[in-house]
Amino acid sequence: LRPVVIVDYIREAYIYGPENVRITFDKEIRTGMNNLDMFNPRIPTLPVMDENLVVLEVKFQRVLPDFIKNLLTGISAQRMAVSKYVLCRRFEEKDF
Repeated sequence: LRPVVIVDYIREAYIYGPENVRITFDKEIRTGMNNLDMFNPRIPTLPVMDENLVVLEVKFQRVLPDFIKNLLTGISAQRMAVSKYVLCRRFEEKDF
């Protein structure tokens, strides 16, 4: 196996242990632009989506607790499937 794309982002994660719920916020999603030197902290990266957007993921095993459901219903957001990997791959395929 070898890397095909660098996906870089900042993650803020929260865990609610009693129900094994994991909530993450991913922001500043960036790609290494065809540079695969993943251990180089200075590789240039470019954003793959509007930097004001945040990807919110909620993962749970059985039941999402009501208090978390209620918090989420108060958010004006669009529900969609997002793959950070696919975002970065699509961005790299564009001609500049």
